Amino acid sequence: MACAAAISAAAHAQPVNVEVVAPESVAPGTPFEIEVRVELERGWYLYAPTGVNAGQGLVETSVSMRDHEYAQFADARFPEPISFGAYDILTGEVVSLFQPVRFHPRTPSGDMLIRGMVEYQTCDGDTCLPPIEHPIRVLLRVED
Repeated sequence: MACAAAISAAAHAQPVNVEVVAPESVAPGTPFEIEVRVELERGWYLYAPTGVNAGQGLVETSVSMRDHEYAQFADARFPEPISFGAYDILTGEVVSLFQPVRFHPRTPSGDMLIRGMVEYQTCDGDTCLPPIEHPIRVLLRVED
């Protein structure tokens, strides 16, 4: 069973909805993933984290997690980018970003809050909106 936490995209009337999906409970030492689901209105896209866009002054999509006493984070996984002229983009109704996580095998049982940030810039071919930083907050129960 997974829990979902909606993150509103109120600033600048973003054509985006961000939802974070994670397991309700995890076992110490067992890898799992947090999914950041970015729902886009038709015609809108995000800039892929390939370096191509950043070199042109655009904000590439990124996921960053805060240091945590017990959690270890690997690099986030992104879908394959699509070449769009001089840019690399992520597009579709839903763009899923995956953040791998593992709690140390000696993590005590109980509730653990992990935090991070997803940053992105949305465009539709004519208009680019200012970059947005959305906080990620996931409360998990660690149990043997």
